[in-house]
Amino acid sequence: MSVTASKLAQVHAPKYVRPNRLRRQQGMSLIELFVVLAVIAILIAFVAPNYSRFLIEKRRVDAHQLLMENASRLQRCLTLAGAYDSGCNLTTTSQDGYYTLSSTLTGQTWTLSADPVGGKSQSGDSQCKSITLDHTGLRNASGTDPALCW
Repeated sequence: MSVTASKLAQVHAPKYVRPNRLRRQQGMSLIELFVVLAVIAILIAFVAPNYSRFLIEKRRVDAHQLLMENASRLQRCLTLAGAYDSGCNLTTTSQDGYYTLSSTLTGQTWTLSADPVGGKSQSGDSQCKSITLDHTGLRNASGTDPALCW
């Protein structure tokens, strides 16, 4: 059997491989990447303000703790000394530092007020500018929506 040179060339010649247009795509296209980034940006635009509002509302607990702690100290002073204004040591700054205390003390009455510290996040709380508590247990607040403060 004789093999000719032309037949040998045909057998060993590289075949032309046509690109397969149905080949699976690997990775993401630039448009798909931009769509994903746009969805993430929209989600962040909705979530960020709600999270800030949540933090402001959560930090009001700092004011409640300051008022309740000092109300307890004043009751102790009344029991021991017979008057609220008999030199009680009151805590003037809340535990997390978001509120300061102002007080009005007389012999038999008191009013405590927790006011946001300027320059901190709570100073932007327009719903609750000042949260108050008095000797009768009356809870009050000033701001655009005081009902939400307690």
